[in-house]
Amino acid sequence: SHLLLEQLAVEGTRFIFGSLGSADSPLIGAALEMDADIHYLAALHEEIAGSMAIGYAQASSRPGVVSLPAATGLINSLSSLYNAIHARVPLIVLADQQDTQILNDEPPLWGDLCELAKPVSKWTCELRTASEIPRLVRRAFHEANSPPKGPVFMSLPINILLEPKTVSPIKPPQS
Repeated sequence: SHLLLEQLAVEGTRFIFGSLGSADSPLIGAALEMDADIHYLAALHEEIAGSMAIGYAQASSRPGVVSLPAATGLINSLSSLYNAIHARVPLIVLADQQDTQILNDEPPLWGDLCELAKPVSKWTCELRTASEIPRLVRRAFHEANSPPKGPVFMSLPINILLEPKTVSPIKPPQS
């Protein structure tokens, strides 16, 4: 979670929008304990959080970042993602996924998140290891900002978010 937040900060993220259900995420817990300049803004529902991220992206010309709690959070936000892809608004959509060790048991709140997000996303991925976080976050921002702009989706298995940090964020090239 700390590595993900550090890479989001490198990309210029100042706000993460989410619902009250996202507050249990390891990502949000790490955001509250880190001294980073990333603020978590909670809404009452995932649809509202997605709309807040869209408004931020339109006003700031920066991708909005939204955190969703598992499959139910993604399903609740699909209409805002539909709006974002058709309005060509860049969003980075992060959703907690269940522990990879129990995915085949189809635990509660599980879902094939990438398949659910695919119709309303330019690009989707699911983390397999913690070491790929910097590279995939860089790619997510690149994809979201590349014409035509739009939302991208990352599934974040909880056990990977809880791993200790072993690599460093990737700095953008100097221009």
